[in-house]
Amino acid sequence: VLRYRVSRNHDEKRSFKDCAKEKPHWVPSTCVGLRDTYFQCKRGQVKWPDGKTQEDIFVETLLKFGYGGKYLSKGWKDKPLFIQSFAPTSLIHASNLTDSPLILLLDNATSVTEDTNQTYAEITSDEYLKFISKYIVGLGPWKDTVVPPDVNNYLSAPTDLVARAHALNLQVHPYTFRNEYEYLHFDFHEDPYQEYSYWIHNVSVDGLFTDFVGTLHLYQQWTSPLN
Repeated sequence: VLRYRVSRNHDEKRSFKDCAKEKPHWVPSTCVGLRDTYFQCKRGQVKWPDGKTQEDIFVETLLKFGYGGKYLSKGWKDKPLFIQSFAPTSLIHASNLTDSPLILLLDNATSVTEDTNQTYAEITSDEYLKFISKYIVGLGPWKDTVVPPDVNNYLSAPTDLVARAHALNLQVHPYTFRNEYEYLHFDFHEDPYQEYSYWIHNVSVDGLFTDFVGTLHLYQQWTSPLN
């Protein structure tokens, strides 16, 4: 699996903001030993000459390389993956093409979906979650929509999104967990391990979507070592 990341010269002393202004240099790096693989399906804006949509081509490509099977089935365990999208209609269309598990991504509550022109607050209503749960196995919300921060960058009380999702047998995999202090709320004192512990034990999420796989892997080894 190729994962593209920004590569910069970290020998130079630069502030976080200075690095953010740089033009990124993209390099491929090989990811080895992935437990699960996420493929994101963007909403298709064009159709192919034969009438196929982007979702059709997307799923055909996955099937071509042997990805398929219901969640936790033998076929899925051989090549585990989740298909995720911010577009509900893309997931509904994909559900007619593959039995691979689908994840609905959620932006902040006031943002509008790219396909149905609904706010993400609307598509996390009880009624809509019950509807979409027929097609998906889980939600991938932006973490600040699950536990909103206050104006001082401390966390407020968690919303009931995780509990309502679990009541419909949906998993919750919030995003994106990062190590840089700019992305850590003050509650965690610049310690990503504290953040992981909070989300796993206090919020009871089922998975974490991170840009720092090594850090999360070390946390897992520390807290739940494999025999």
